[in-house]
Amino acid sequence: MGELNNIRIDIDKSTKGVWFKFVDDIELLIARKPNLQYEAFLVDLISQQDGEVAREVDMDLTKQAVANCVLLGWKNLTEDGKPIKYSPKKALELLRDPSLRDFYEFVLIKAHDREAYRLKTKAKQAKN
Repeated sequence: MGELNNIRIDIDKSTKGVWFKFVDDIELLIARKPNLQYEAFLVDLISQQDGEVAREVDMDLTKQAVANCVLLGWKNLTEDGKPIKYSPKKALELLRDPSLRDFYEFVLIKAHDREAYRLKTKAKQAKN
């Protein structure tokens, strides 16, 4: 039988994020997509649009929501040897950069990784 507690999502992890290793020593703090903040942020962005939203605009609105509500931080990210300080503005800049498409796709893949955001029940912890 399937135990309901085995499929519960940890709401705290979903909104505050989970650290993932990317390339080299880079670590990214990624919240689940969608989460309540992401959905509210995206609805607000869409409501500010006038009329029907073109595909390119829709993709950029999604990147804005990801930059503000999904990609929440990073460690060890540098450019030309200089550390890049995290901010939603800088995150959006990176997500919009076509040469960093793999970076954006990694964030999306991890944001949809159900197991990473699964609630750890006492029974699961005992098994580990």
